[in-house]
Amino acid sequence: MTIELKPLARRKDDILPLISFFNRGGLRLSFTADAKELLLRHDWQGNVRELKKFVDLAAGGESGRVTADAARQLLATTRAGQSSDEFLTEKQYHYILENGLYAAVNRFEDGAIQRNLTDNEGRKTKVMADLKIDTGLLYKSLKRTGKHRSKTNGD
Repeated sequence: MTIELKPLARRKDDILPLISFFNRGGLRLSFTADAKELLLRHDWQGNVRELKKFVDLAAGGESGRVTADAARQLLATTRAGQSSDEFLTEKQYHYILENGLYAAVNRFEDGAIQRNLTDNEGRKTKVMADLKIDTGLLYKSLKRTGKHRSKTNGD
């Protein structure tokens, strides 16, 4: 049996209930009136998958309050992911070809860890929780980047 649905852009009444459904059990999101209006006007080319990705990204924020500006940024992020089915950019692929996959994975790990360390003001336990990594991976990355002796805020 095949069930055909109209595109999400033509089912505007489904958008806010779907957001509520995707958000259950996580950080409770609330939207400003402007943000809701923006979401209802969005064309949702990725249909429900794009909406789910939007909710996942919004729930990853710290406040749970989504403004129109935040929604615009999140929509741009979800749309960027829609432009290609690939996670890997051409630049990343060429880096892998030149340096090897292990080097690229290490570079990706190190970049994510360093960025999260900066975001969390050097709190290593927060970094491990945010990135869902263990102590070994954190310290291996810090050693590779030469930051293993950096002083942190009590962690």
